[in-house]
Amino acid sequence: MNETILVPATVSAPCLARGRLGFGFGRRFFFLFICGLLWIVPGFWNRTFLYGVAAWDCLLLLAWIADFLWLPKPRQLTVQRRFAEAGSLLVAYTNAKLISDTDTLTAWLEPGVGGIQDNNNLRGERSLSSQDVPQRLVISYVLDIPVGKGKRYLAGAGGTLDKIVGGWGIDDVTIFQRGFPLVFTNGQVNGTTLFGGGSRPDIVPGCSATLAGSATSRLGGWFDTACFAAPADFKFGDEARVDPRLRSDGIANFDVAIFKRTRFGSDERLGLEFRTEFLNIFNRTQFAPPNTVCCTANNQNFGVITATAQGTNPRLVQFALKFLF
Repeated sequence: MNETILVPATVSAPCLARGRLGFGFGRRFFFLFICGLLWIVPGFWNRTFLYGVAAWDCLLLLAWIADFLWLPKPRQLTVQRRFAEAGSLLVAYTNAKLISDTDTLTAWLEPGVGGIQDNNNLRGERSLSSQDVPQRLVISYVLDIPVGKGKRYLAGAGGTLDKIVGGWGIDDVTIFQRGFPLVFTNGQVNGTTLFGGGSRPDIVPGCSATLAGSATSRLGGWFDTACFAAPADFKFGDEARVDPRLRSDGIANFDVAIFKRTRFGSDERLGLEFRTEFLNIFNRTQFAPPNTVCCTANNQNFGVITATAQGTNPRLVQFALKFLF
């Protein structure tokens, strides 16, 4: 029997609620205030609108939409479908926003995260987190091909023919994910670092650092480097701790496997499963973040990508054989 399961979920995020809690509370208070005013309107709650929908139901729907659009909660949607022909599909989508005023207390162990510039003004350090992933989509499925004895196609096959055409299947895991935000530092000597602080560049007013084009076309210039400048000595730069506009290369990965199961023996209690797995089947390259050390003549690679992302591999094909008893 075919079955579809739709599971919406809300993930709690205390670091987000702190920034806009008052905003969301104000929206809800305003909604309750309007309900209170409508309460005194004679006959309003007994009124119906289009297709006979009651006024109360309309307000509840509007409240749900307002809560979804205005409150800064991560959203996760999971869709699962089971097929009658021994297969399943799972789709999971996550939309989120992670905000913090620091990412680590041990930056020497975790390079590449946004460091604190002014220890006396942590409010000014509030920005996106270095681990912020706004969108992620994962699609996975397992499908037994309906061919062979008792299946939709060649249902009457038996003996050697069934051993050849039956038992085939395919599974796949596909991941799409936005890249992580970039973290900029000022490579030019600045007096702010003498007192345990950091130094970030200034943003040139009116300059858009975002460049159009594919990832491959922007390897030599991921963003417009002219939009960043060194701050004056003993002055903190106005660049955010984690840049909200620029991100590293994202993920678009496809892992596919083809398998063949064969049962044998007097009562078919024994079996063999042979698998061929293609990891990163389209051989897509995921690039590492560009160089983000600004404002020094010794760094000619500012804005340039010179490596692939750590932990990524080119296409990998592997084989496996499993004996079932």
